[in-house]
Amino acid sequence: MRQHRWLACEVLLRLHHPQWGHLAPAEVVPRLERAGDMAEVGPWILDQACQALQRLQAQGQPALCMALNLTRSQLQSNTWPAQAMRLLARYGLAPVQVEWEISEAMAVDEDADVRRGLSRLRELGFGLSVDDYGTGYCNVARLIEVAPQRVKIDRSLIQAAQEAAGDERALKSLIESSHAMDMQVTAVGVETPALLQRLQKLGCDAVQGYGVAPPLSPSGLMHWQPALHPIGQ
Repeated sequence: MRQHRWLACEVLLRLHHPQWGHLAPAEVVPRLERAGDMAEVGPWILDQACQALQRLQAQGQPALCMALNLTRSQLQSNTWPAQAMRLLARYGLAPVQVEWEISEAMAVDEDADVRRGLSRLRELGFGLSVDDYGTGYCNVARLIEVAPQRVKIDRSLIQAAQEAAGDERALKSLIESSHAMDMQVTAVGVETPALLQRLQKLGCDAVQGYGVAPPLSPSGLMHWQPALHPIGQ
Protein backbone atom coordinates (compact mmCIF):
# COMPACT_ATOMS: atom_id res chain seq x y z
CA MET A 1 0.00 0.00 0.00
CA ARG A 2 2.88 2.35 0.73
CA GLN A 3 4.15 1.76 -2.81
CA HIS A 4 0.80 2.63 -4.42
CA ARG A 5 0.99 -0.50 -6.58
CA TRP A 6 -1.78 -2.41 -8.33
CA LEU A 7 -1.47 -5.91 -6.85
CA ALA A 8 -4.47 -7.96 -7.90
CA CYS A 9 -7.99 -8.08 -9.30
CA GLU A 10 -10.91 -9.80 -7.61
CA VAL A 11 -13.23 -11.67 -9.94
CA LEU A 12 -16.88 -11.11 -9.06
CA LEU A 13 -19.89 -12.54 -10.88
CA ARG A 14 -22.91 -10.29 -11.47
CA LEU A 15 -26.10 -11.35 -13.21
CA HIS A 16 -29.16 -9.67 -14.62
CA HIS A 17 -31.89 -12.32 -14.56
CA PRO A 18 -35.18 -11.84 -16.44
CA GLN A 19 -37.15 -13.00 -13.40
CA TRP A 20 -34.97 -12.10 -10.39
CA GLY A 21 -33.58 -8.83 -11.75
CA HIS A 22 -30.06 -7.64 -10.88
CA LEU A 23 -28.17 -10.05 -8.64
CA ALA A 24 -25.07 -8.85 -6.78
CA PRO A 25 -22.02 -11.12 -6.42
CA ALA A 26 -23.02 -12.08 -2.88
CA GLU A 27 -26.26 -13.52 -4.29
CA VAL A 28 -25.08 -15.15 -7.52
CA VAL A 29 -22.60 -17.73 -6.22
CA PRO A 30 -24.82 -19.01 -3.36
CA ARG A 31 -27.66 -19.52 -5.87
CA LEU A 32 -25.34 -21.45 -8.19
CA GLU A 33 -24.07 -23.50 -5.27
CA ARG A 34 -27.57 -24.39 -4.10
CA ALA A 35 -28.58 -25.34 -7.64
CA GLY A 36 -25.53 -27.57 -8.02
CA ASP A 37 -24.26 -25.57 -11.00
CA MET A 38 -20.76 -24.62 -9.77
CA ALA A 39 -19.24 -27.71 -11.40
CA GLU A 40 -20.20 -26.19 -14.76
CA VAL A 41 -19.90 -22.47 -14.02
CA GLY A 42 -16.71 -22.60 -11.92
CA PRO A 43 -14.42 -23.61 -14.82
CA TRP A 44 -15.97 -20.90 -17.02
CA ILE A 45 -15.26 -18.25 -14.37
CA LEU A 46 -11.64 -19.36 -14.05
CA ASP A 47 -11.28 -19.48 -17.83
CA GLN A 48 -12.52 -15.89 -18.13
CA ALA A 49 -10.14 -14.81 -15.35
CA CYS A 50 -7.20 -16.51 -17.09
CA GLN A 51 -8.01 -14.77 -20.36
CA ALA A 52 -8.09 -11.39 -18.62
CA LEU A 53 -4.86 -12.06 -16.74
CA GLN A 54 -3.09 -13.15 -19.91
CA ARG A 55 -4.19 -9.94 -21.67
CA LEU A 56 -3.07 -7.82 -18.72
CA GLN A 57 0.35 -9.47 -18.79
CA ALA A 58 0.62 -8.61 -22.47
CA GLN A 59 -0.01 -4.99 -21.48
CA GLY A 60 2.92 -5.00 -19.06
CA GLN A 61 1.35 -6.11 -15.76
CA PRO A 62 3.30 -9.34 -15.08
CA ALA A 63 3.06 -9.20 -11.28
CA LEU A 64 -0.74 -9.19 -11.07
CA CYS A 65 -2.80 -12.06 -9.74
CA MET A 66 -6.51 -12.86 -9.86
CA ALA A 67 -8.50 -13.50 -6.69
CA LEU A 68 -11.50 -15.80 -7.08
CA ASN A 69 -14.08 -16.99 -4.59
CA LEU A 70 -13.90 -20.71 -3.87
CA THR A 71 -17.05 -22.60 -2.94
CA ARG A 72 -17.50 -25.53 -0.60
CA SER A 73 -18.48 -27.87 -3.44
CA GLN A 74 -15.29 -26.98 -5.34
CA LEU A 75 -13.19 -27.72 -2.26
CA GLN A 76 -14.93 -31.05 -1.85
CA SER A 77 -14.35 -32.00 -5.48
CA ASN A 78 -11.55 -34.45 -6.23
CA THR A 79 -11.31 -33.20 -9.81
CA TRP A 80 -11.33 -29.41 -9.35
CA PRO A 81 -7.60 -28.90 -8.53
CA ALA A 82 -6.48 -30.78 -11.64
CA GLN A 83 -9.08 -29.01 -13.75
CA ALA A 84 -7.86 -25.62 -12.50
CA MET A 85 -4.25 -26.57 -13.30
CA ARG A 86 -5.20 -27.53 -16.87
CA LEU A 87 -6.91 -24.18 -17.40
CA LEU A 88 -3.87 -22.29 -16.13
CA ALA A 89 -1.57 -24.32 -18.40
CA ARG A 90 -3.75 -23.48 -21.39
CA TYR A 91 -2.96 -19.79 -20.89
CA GLY A 92 0.65 -20.19 -19.78
CA LEU A 93 -0.11 -19.05 -16.22
CA ALA A 94 1.25 -20.27 -12.89
CA PRO A 95 -0.78 -21.24 -9.77
CA VAL A 96 0.86 -18.43 -7.80
CA GLN A 97 -1.04 -16.00 -10.05
CA VAL A 98 -4.36 -17.20 -8.65
CA GLU A 99 -5.52 -16.51 -5.10
CA TRP A 100 -8.50 -18.53 -3.90
CA GLU A 101 -10.73 -16.76 -1.39
CA ILE A 102 -12.63 -18.73 1.22
CA SER A 103 -14.99 -17.37 3.84
CA GLU A 104 -14.03 -17.34 7.50
CA ALA A 105 -16.84 -19.83 8.12
CA MET A 106 -15.35 -22.18 5.52
CA ALA A 107 -11.94 -21.90 7.15
CA VAL A 108 -13.30 -23.58 10.29
CA ASP A 109 -15.24 -26.24 8.36
CA GLU A 110 -14.48 -29.65 9.87
CA ASP A 111 -15.41 -31.58 6.72
CA ALA A 112 -12.51 -33.85 5.77
CA ASP A 113 -12.95 -33.19 2.04
CA VAL A 114 -12.82 -29.42 2.60
CA ARG A 115 -9.60 -29.71 4.60
CA ARG A 116 -8.13 -32.06 2.02
CA GLY A 117 -9.06 -29.64 -0.76
CA LEU A 118 -7.37 -26.71 0.97
CA SER A 119 -4.24 -28.75 1.52
CA ARG A 120 -4.14 -29.86 -2.12
CA LEU A 121 -4.47 -26.29 -3.45
CA ARG A 122 -1.62 -25.14 -1.19
CA GLU A 123 0.56 -28.04 -2.40
CA LEU A 124 -0.06 -27.02 -6.02
CA GLY A 125 1.16 -23.49 -5.28
CA PHE A 126 -2.10 -21.54 -5.38
CA GLY A 127 -2.51 -18.52 -3.15
CA LEU A 128 -5.11 -18.64 -0.40
CA SER A 129 -6.92 -15.89 1.47
CA VAL A 130 -9.64 -15.76 4.13
CA ASP A 131 -12.45 -13.34 3.34
CA ASP A 132 -14.78 -11.67 5.88
CA TYR A 133 -12.03 -12.00 8.48
CA GLY A 134 -12.84 -10.74 11.96
CA THR A 135 -16.49 -11.80 12.01
CA GLY A 136 -15.83 -14.25 14.82
CA TYR A 137 -15.78 -17.71 13.23
CA CYS A 138 -12.08 -18.48 13.02
CA ASN A 139 -9.79 -19.08 15.99
CA VAL A 140 -6.03 -18.60 15.81
CA ALA A 141 -5.21 -22.31 15.92
CA ARG A 142 -7.43 -23.06 12.94
CA LEU A 143 -6.09 -20.06 11.01
CA ILE A 144 -2.53 -21.31 11.49
CA GLU A 145 -3.61 -24.73 10.20
CA VAL A 146 -5.28 -23.24 7.10
CA ALA A 147 -2.15 -21.08 6.54
CA PRO A 148 -3.53 -18.40 4.19
CA GLN A 149 -1.15 -15.87 2.71
CA ARG A 150 -3.72 -13.13 3.19
CA VAL A 151 -6.74 -12.17 5.29
CA LYS A 152 -9.35 -9.70 4.08
CA ILE A 153 -10.85 -7.79 6.98
CA ASP A 154 -14.63 -7.63 6.91
CA ARG A 155 -16.02 -4.29 5.75
CA SER A 156 -18.14 -3.98 8.92
CA LEU A 157 -14.95 -3.68 11.00
CA ILE A 158 -13.49 -1.15 8.57
CA GLN A 159 -16.62 0.98 8.75
CA ALA A 160 -16.75 0.72 12.54
CA ALA A 161 -13.16 1.94 12.75
CA GLN A 162 -14.26 5.21 11.17
CA GLU A 163 -16.73 5.87 13.97
CA ALA A 164 -15.00 4.95 17.25
CA ALA A 165 -11.44 5.02 18.55
CA GLY A 166 -12.01 1.76 20.40
CA ASP A 167 -12.85 -0.01 17.15
CA GLU A 168 -9.72 1.42 15.59
CA ARG A 169 -7.63 -0.09 18.38
CA ALA A 170 -9.31 -3.44 17.79
CA LEU A 171 -8.58 -3.16 14.09
CA LYS A 172 -4.91 -2.39 14.76
CA SER A 173 -4.70 -5.43 17.03
CA LEU A 174 -6.22 -7.60 14.29
CA ILE A 175 -3.70 -6.32 11.76
CA GLU A 176 -0.76 -6.85 14.10
CA SER A 177 -1.82 -10.39 15.05
CA SER A 178 -2.21 -11.28 11.36
CA HIS A 179 1.29 -10.00 10.62
CA ALA A 180 2.62 -12.06 13.53
CA MET A 181 1.28 -15.14 11.70
CA ASP A 182 2.98 -14.04 8.44
CA MET A 183 -0.28 -13.06 6.77
CA GLN A 184 -0.80 -9.99 4.62
CA VAL A 185 -3.86 -7.86 5.43
CA THR A 186 -6.31 -6.33 2.96
CA ALA A 187 -9.03 -3.91 4.07
CA VAL A 188 -12.32 -4.27 2.17
CA GLY A 189 -14.84 -1.54 1.40
CA VAL A 190 -12.48 1.44 1.41
CA GLU A 191 -14.07 4.48 -0.19
CA THR A 192 -12.37 7.66 1.05
CA PRO A 193 -8.81 9.07 1.00
CA ALA A 194 -9.06 9.76 4.75
CA LEU A 195 -9.75 6.10 5.48
CA LEU A 196 -6.94 5.02 3.18
CA GLN A 197 -4.51 7.15 5.14
CA ARG A 198 -5.73 5.84 8.52
CA LEU A 199 -5.39 2.24 7.36
CA GLN A 200 -1.88 2.90 6.15
CA LYS A 201 -0.96 4.26 9.58
CA LEU A 202 -2.45 1.15 11.18
CA GLY A 203 -0.13 -1.04 9.09
CA CYS A 204 -2.61 -2.41 6.57
CA ASP A 205 -0.89 -3.94 3.53
CA ALA A 206 -3.51 -3.42 0.83
CA VAL A 207 -7.00 -2.04 0.27
CA GLN A 208 -9.89 -2.57 -2.11
CA GLY A 209 -13.12 -0.73 -2.69
CA TYR A 210 -14.63 2.17 -4.60
CA GLY A 211 -11.94 4.47 -3.20
CA VAL A 212 -9.40 2.54 -5.26
CA ALA A 213 -11.35 1.42 -8.32
CA PRO A 214 -14.99 0.88 -9.31
CA PRO A 215 -16.21 -2.54 -10.47
CA LEU A 216 -15.03 -3.05 -14.05
CA SER A 217 -16.01 -5.38 -16.86
CA PRO A 218 -13.19 -7.43 -18.42
CA SER A 219 -13.00 -4.98 -21.33
CA GLY A 220 -13.13 -2.01 -18.95
CA LEU A 221 -10.28 -3.49 -16.93
CA MET A 222 -8.07 -3.58 -20.00
CA HIS A 223 -8.45 0.18 -20.45
CA TRP A 224 -8.27 1.19 -16.78
CA GLN A 225 -5.18 3.19 -15.89
CA PRO A 226 -4.14 2.59 -12.24
CA ALA A 227 -1.43 5.23 -12.52
CA LEU A 228 -4.20 7.82 -12.78
CA HIS A 229 -5.76 6.66 -9.50
CA PRO A 230 -2.99 6.84 -6.86
CA ILE A 231 -3.99 5.64 -3.43
CA GLY A 232 -5.05 8.40 -1.10
CA GLN A 233 -5.48 11.05 -3.78
